[in-house]
Amino acid sequence: AISAWGGEKAIAAVRQSAPEGARVISWGHKVSFGYVAAECLAAGSPERAAALRGAATDVCRLDQQACSSPQTIFVEADDEGVAAFAEDLAKTMAELSPTIPGQLPDSSEQAELTTTMSIAHAEEALGLTRVFEDGEAGRWRVVVDRRPGLRPSPLFRTIWVKGLARAEIGATLRPMRAWLQSCGLACGTGSLAEIGRALFGAGVTRVS
Repeated sequence: AISAWGGEKAIAAVRQSAPEGARVISWGHKVSFGYVAAECLAAGSPERAAALRGAATDVCRLDQQACSSPQTIFVEADDEGVAAFAEDLAKTMAELSPTIPGQLPDSSEQAELTTTMSIAHAEEALGLTRVFEDGEAGRWRVVVDRRPGLRPSPLFRTIWVKGLARAEIGATLRPMRAWLQSCGLACGTGSLAEIGRALFGAGVTRVS
């Protein structure tokens, strides 16, 4: 076997030059996300509160520098439900973020953050996004994106929130299967098998 770390082009080059029959084990940056099922979204329910607190904690912990850190939170709801969840997530981030020590981005990372958020603000006028931000310290950002698909984050407590029906999990995520790692799943026990099968079928390697 050949173990290699690198981007898509580097791994492709290794596979091309590997001897016949050799297994190539690829290592590189992965993308993780969260999924909140409809049964965990009832207003005021303990399930919703747990999902919000779990998501906010995982976004703030390690400033999303781990491959297992969520970069997008998918919500099984319509546009209105997604926006309401994002607003509550922003409130939870405001409570939790100051209690979790973090690191500041360097100049290039800050430039990426600034660019991403400038575009997100501009797209609000087009109805594509809705932005919630830490108005004082600027330490966290929650962005509703109404376009489908998993979206990598500029990190440092920046999370995309998107709608995703469970029937569309496979078709939405499968194009990124080579980069998928973990899914933090909030659902009822009755949905666990169905959603878990869809996630693993799409290429997720770990569900928690």
